[in-house]
Amino acid sequence: MARRFRNKKRVRKRYKPKQVQYRPNARYQLANKVELIRPITLKPKSVMKKFIFYNVAEVVNDTIGGVQNAQHVTFYLNSPWILNNDTYATQGGNTWRWNKPMAIHVNGNAPNTGTSYPGMFDPQGIGNGYQDACVVGTKFTVQASSLFRPNRATGDPAGLFAVVNSQASTLDQATTIDDIYDMPYSQVRRIAHGGTNSGDLSGNVKDASIVLKYSPKRFNNIKDIRDNHGFFSHVSGDGTTGNHPSELDRVTFGLVNIMTDPATGRGCGTVMLQIKQEVTVLFSEPFNNNNQFPAMPANLQQLGGAIAGAIQG
Repeated sequence: MARRFRNKKRVRKRYKPKQVQYRPNARYQLANKVELIRPITLKPKSVMKKFIFYNVAEVVNDTIGGVQNAQHVTFYLNSPWILNNDTYATQGGNTWRWNKPMAIHVNGNAPNTGTSYPGMFDPQGIGNGYQDACVVGTKFTVQASSLFRPNRATGDPAGLFAVVNSQASTLDQATTIDDIYDMPYSQVRRIAHGGTNSGDLSGNVKDASIVLKYSPKRFNNIKDIRDNHGFFSHVSGDGTTGNHPSELDRVTFGLVNIMTDPATGRGCGTVMLQIKQEVTVLFSEPFNNNNQFPAMPANLQQLGGAIAGAIQG
């Protein structure tokens, strides 16, 4: 007997949302918790910002007592304040004419004293809003252009050099190019000029340039720079004084004679130096909007002042 098939009409079942049991330890389950909103009167706990310092110097090199000499300037690589030492830039007949004169910052002085990065310690600058600052990366560029003209008497061949060091520089006016080559993290570029332009009859010469990339973490073999407070500069709680980091790295750059003892015994020629130093700075430990430390909401600050006044009364 043949089976009879009946056409059954399919009825769609109404959708019922699946009920999920609340599990506090579920991987993707949101727990009931209360989050405190950071008051708008407070700055971020930390902030990263980039700065650029640019300067130009006309450098005139001469002999000291008839003896050739090296002339150089030292910059800090990991401090908000730039200039470390320029003693050996103005010895004898040497002169460095800067477009923007620079000054050394001394620990314990106001943060806006000494040469710092533009805008950092202005009245509304970010450097005045945080107590600690750490340079996490630096790019230093120095370019030397000869001011000689073709077919004109010149000084002895000069070299542009830069040396990175973690201690105070041991270079002085008696430093030779051989001494520089013996130092680690050193670079030397020959400065061409009109009299020695490698056979370029047009008189066009190429500038000598050195680019250094510095990371305090890699240079000092540190796992986490945030855990090494010695690399942080410090502004006092009342904002009146500023100190360099206790761990300082430096770059010394300048001119040196290519020949250690040439027959002519003349100084290097006149050179124009262009310096650009770019840094990335991590600011932490914020002041409040009134530049008071530690940072606290304005209402708590007023409450604390009222309580202090009542206690004194």
